[in-house]
Amino acid sequence: MQINKKKINRIIETILLIIIFIIGIRKGGYYKSDSLPLVFLIVFFGIIYLLLNIRDIKKNSIIFLFLIILASSYVIPLIIRNVATISGAINAAIKIFSLSIIYIIFINSDKKENIKKWVVLSTIIFGILAIDECSFKIFESVLNFVGGGYLTGNNGRLAGVMQYSNILALMSLISIIFTLYDEKRTSIKKAIITFFTLIIALTESKLVMLLYILTFLVYAIKNKRYISMFYCIINLAYCIIISSFMITYNAILVFIIATILLAIYLYLEYKLKDRNKIKKVINIFLFLLLILLVLLLFFNENIGIIKSIKEYFNNFNSTRLRFVYYIDSLKLIIQTPKNFIFGLGGNAFRTMYETVQEIEYISLETHSAIVQIFLESGIVGILSFLGMVIYILKKAKNDNVKLAFFTIFVFLCFDVFLTYTFMLYLFIIIVSLLDIKTSLINIKQNVLYITACLVFGVIITIQFIAYMYMPVTIGNLNNTLEKQESVIHNMEISLKLDPYDLEYRRLYTQALNIYIEILNTKEELYGVDNSIQKQDAISKIYNNVKKENSYEKSNKYTIEDYVYYVYKYLDDLVLINYFGNINLGYEEYLNEMIVNLDKLYKEHSYNDYALDIYDEYLNLIYDKYIYVNTILNDIKITNTLNSLKENEYISL
Repeated sequence: MQINKKKINRIIETILLIIIFIIGIRKGGYYKSDSLPLVFLIVFFGIIYLLLNIRDIKKNSIIFLFLIILASSYVIPLIIRNVATISGAINAAIKIFSLSIIYIIFINSDKKENIKKWVVLSTIIFGILAIDECSFKIFESVLNFVGGGYLTGNNGRLAGVMQYSNILALMSLISIIFTLYDEKRTSIKKAIITFFTLIIALTESKLVMLLYILTFLVYAIKNKRYISMFYCIINLAYCIIISSFMITYNAILVFIIATILLAIYLYLEYKLKDRNKIKKVINIFLFLLLILLVLLLFFNENIGIIKSIKEYFNNFNSTRLRFVYYIDSLKLIIQTPKNFIFGLGGNAFRTMYETVQEIEYISLETHSAIVQIFLESGIVGILSFLGMVIYILKKAKNDNVKLAFFTIFVFLCFDVFLTYTFMLYLFIIIVSLLDIKTSLINIKQNVLYITACLVFGVIITIQFIAYMYMPVTIGNLNNTLEKQESVIHNMEISLKLDPYDLEYRRLYTQALNIYIEILNTKEELYGVDNSIQKQDAISKIYNNVKKENSYEKSNKYTIEDYVYYVYKYLDDLVLINYFGNINLGYEEYLNEMIVNLDKLYKEHSYNDYALDIYDEYLNLIYDKYIYVNTILNDIKITNTLNSLKENEYISL
């Protein structure tokens, strides 16, 4: 039985690594649709693992406690309803909680070296896909099969299949660290490190490039192998040159030539390993040659990473903007005691930043894990995260994983983190690889934790079912009424199961809108009276956009949806809900739209798109008021009309 259990455990570990790899393929799991089914599978197999090993599970009590506190701190804003976006908060809470499952499984693995190999192998595949993006996109049809694909269509900065190129760069650096400490032949190690260095150069990640140099410096000092700094410089210069040629010319051809040159160099070095003087001459010659080429490239305007570094030091725009993001996040954090203590839940920054910004910018991320966790989970969440980091840095012994963890932590301090599901899992995998003392979980604690996982499993299962019910195609005007009714029915099931999902609500509104257009077409062609179905659909649209607007604290798109659909179906809404008092109906709906537009203007004053919406619909409302006032001659409507005239955005 024990042997079978071990085999099952290894199978589950392998399945989870494959799932996490697929999440990486699917844009790094940036969007809910790219990660939800796979997170469901992780939870499913995780619960099987926990139930199977209920008496044998080990953990590090301190790290596990910090993880549970961090996960709980993402649930609290939901309970007290102090969230910027309910759907964003739920999704973030699900992902954060799933980290504890991943941690428990991989910390109990007896094949941790295989997990390191998985990191390196995955990075090699992601790197090859990135180079393919730079040339002919050979693998695109295969990627589409698993829901992946390339994100850019030019030969500039590479992201490969990731949503964000810096993640690919960071993976390459972590793989370099694991390869440096590997005991394989030196020539193989150098070839792999050169490949990863090339990927970093192609991503043009300045932060990872700096961490790359620091990594080799730490390795050289720690192991007293100062020659490794020389190879670091050689690799860096060589890869910068190759990356610039790959962007300018045929990427695959340049890559093949570069690989052949590297192979020749490594072969000569291997053959001359006992002839130190000749070896030194070759190395010095190569070093001088590469430095000369780099200096020549400085005068070229299409150099990739060098151009990016030069632009960075010329204006520091990227760094300055990051500090603006941090300051605006802190404004939101200290806005209320609730925000400071409990946070605003997942996706808080992208939803709320326009309400506090003082200079014009567009950003969906805080670009700092520390700031983001503080904003989303409050003081409890950030203290648990920092407490875990400090504890790990003090207690971890194995140099390579500790260096990888330190590198990823520094990266997270100045870049994105929580919105990428793959990034979260990579982080927790590194934590699970650390050589820190573990102990057997108390059976009562284990039962309590598994119970929590089962409750969490029910929640993610309901979300997964809602995802499966959502129709792939919302519909088009060529649909029959019956087919469109079926689409609407499925959307209603999804919303009942997952009522706070903003995407589902917007798609539901679109499906209803198409249904009304089909009804109108049928009425025009065949003279069929569809007034009852139409009124029902319009009422559903109104109730839906009102809910959509109420589930987000500050979202210009939900306000736009509300104003657009209320204006579009205004006359129908008045007749449906205010048949006995049409004057009051127009007054209520028009004033509701004005209130929402005022909110849009106040909270999104630095967004041109929001101001365009404000300007456009305020003018439309003004025109509608004139029309309504002409027909009804209502005193209240006349007063509102006069107040609207004073607004500077009205084009009289």
